[in-house]
Amino acid sequence: MVLIFAMRNNRPKRAGLGLARPRVLPLLMRLILIRNLTIKGNTMNRQTVSHETQELYLYALNDEKLYTQQRESIEANLEKKFAKGIYDREKAITLWGCFADNSAKKYHEEFCSSGKWYNTFPTQDRLEMAQLCESEHYGLMLVRERE
Repeated sequence: MVLIFAMRNNRPKRAGLGLARPRVLPLLMRLILIRNLTIKGNTMNRQTVSHETQELYLYALNDEKLYTQQRESIEANLEKKFAKGIYDREKAITLWGCFADNSAKKYHEEFCSSGKWYNTFPTQDRLEMAQLCESEHYGLMLVRERE
């Protein structure tokens, strides 16, 4: 990735690339956490997640509007519930499912010319993405709690 700098007020300023920047951990740490996450005893890693799910997940992470308008608010909401001790993983997966649905709709709108959005990413792929998002975020909350 090439960064473009512009001079403003005698200080270099990074030009906008249109990509969301995660605030919690660098991308490398996120990928390490994603690698071996557990959901109810099942290990979720790159071998068990379908290619379509990976594609949708990476698209959702790199889309600025999806990240800022929806993902950040979901993360803040779930962090409040985690701090209060009323965090429910099943409800969190349902919430992340809405994020997966919106990501699939936007992906279909941008890259597909025909067909229905729910045929591009079937329910199973969107559910896998919701589980992946939940397990990643749950892992991040556990790491922050230990610090």
